[in-house]
Amino acid sequence: MKRLNDPDWRVPYDSVIGDPEIPKPVRYAVLALLIGFILFIVIYSMIQSPYLIGKIICGGIALLMLGMGICLAIRIHYQTDCSKNRRDKTERY
Repeated sequence: MKRLNDPDWRVPYDSVIGDPEIPKPVRYAVLALLIGFILFIVIYSMIQSPYLIGKIICGGIALLMLGMGICLAIRIHYQTDCSKNRRDKTERY
């Protein structure tokens, strides 16, 4: 079992969304498809629910998923290529 401080340890969504070797537009597209699909299902369930508690719970899940999508998009935006950073550090010295 890998530990959190192990540099080779990666969370599951790092396979596509967090991989710096995949171009950013592809990562944004995958993120938009995943979050958009989840939001579609949750909002559709919220509209179709006959009970108020179902509408409230689905609305909360939709807001949670929207927040998660925004956080992951920010992570993609500010993530840099590790090999590029390593190259820049070696050129300075």
